[in-house]
Amino acid sequence: MRVFGEKVFFEIPIYRCSKETHADLIDSKIAENFDNRGILTNIALEQEEIIYGFWYNEIIGYICLYILGQQLRGDYYMECSKRKRSGIRKKNFKHIGKAFELHINSEMTSEDIFKELIKEIHRINKADFRGRFIDIEVLANSGKYINWKLLASDFNVFKHMKDN
Repeated sequence: MRVFGEKVFFEIPIYRCSKETHADLIDSKIAENFDNRGILTNIALEQEEIIYGFWYNEIIGYICLYILGQQLRGDYYMECSKRKRSGIRKKNFKHIGKAFELHINSEMTSEDIFKELIKEIHRINKADFRGRFIDIEVLANSGKYINWKLLASDFNVFKHMKDN
């Protein structure tokens, strides 16, 4: 948990299900609303109350990335309700705990840090978030352009405490 005023520099969404699973669910809902002649039987479908997009509607949590000393950490926040529902109505998120921490040593290159981060996210996805979908697309697309060593140095709150 962030206690020294660490700045979050990236948020990774956690979805209730994968994009493919969501698409299959919507397809089955659509099929349920047509009779055997192909005639729409449910007016709600026409009004798009049943069909909704994947992005943002299926989010059930986030992994927030920040730097603490020589560690790159991820804390996770999850939806509070016991049953994870689709849609974006009234979601409340609470801090669950530390998802991971990576020690950044001085020999690591920026590319090394990024590769270790991606590897760690894949590890926790298999171990702690089975059945969920951690969406690292934005991180994977942009992370290779980030100078992770500089970011770790600039966001290190302990370094700035010494300077004062």
